Amino acid sequence: MSPARRLGIVGLLGALGGAINAWLCYAKLPAPVGTSLVAFSWHVIPAGAVHGALLAMIPVAFAQGLRRRGWPLRWAAVPVIGWLCGWLPFIPINMSLDASSPLRAGVPSLMQALFWPFRSEPAEALVGLWQFFGAVGMLYYAGLNLFGVLAKPGVRPHLALAIASGVLGSFWWWKEMAPWYFSVLHGTIWGALVGYGVWKARPVVES
Repeated sequence: MSPARRLGIVGLLGALGGAINAWLCYAKLPAPVGTSLVAFSWHVIPAGAVHGALLAMIPVAFAQGLRRRGWPLRWAAVPVIGWLCGWLPFIPINMSLDASSPLRAGVPSLMQALFWPFRSEPAEALVGLWQFFGAVGMLYYAGLNLFGVLAKPGVRPHLALAIASGVLGSFWWWKEMAPWYFSVLHGTIWGALVGYGVWKARPVVES
C-alpha cells in the first residue's frame, strides 16, 4: 500500500466524521444550530465530508513531512497549518451555507469560493481563519509532530489527541454559533474516527 493510499485512509475516516456531523446539523440533532436556526440543505452533508477529510489530511500530511526537520521549522509551521485548515476545509461548507455562493446561487464562480477569506478585513483574513476550525489543525499537528504522538504505537494516544483537538479546536466556533456543546459532540465523532485512521496508517507516517 502506497503512502498516498494510506494517507487516504485518514481522509476517508475524516470525511465520514465530517459527513456524520453535517447530517446531525441537517437533522437538527440534538438541537438546531444557531440562535437564528440556520437552515441547512442536503448538500451540507457532502460538503461536511470534504471538510472533514481536508481537516484531517492537512495536519497529518504536514506532521509526516516535517517530522525530521529542525525544531524552528516545525514550530513555525503551526500557525501556517492552522491558517490552511481554516481556509481550505471551510470552502465546501461556505459554498453550502452562503446564499450567494456558487452552489446555492448556481453561479459558476469557483474563484470567488476559493478566495472567500480575502473578501474580509485583513486582520480577519490572517487570524480569523483559526476560528473557522483552523485551531483544530494547529492542535492536531502540534500533538502529532511536536509532541511525538505520530510515532506512538498504541491507539489510545491517537484517539485522545484527535478528540482533544476536535473538541478544543472547535470550541471557539461553536461558542459563537451555538450551542457550545456541539464542540464536544462533533469533536469527539470526528476525532475518534481520525485518530483511529492515523493509528491504522502508522506505516505511512513512520516510513
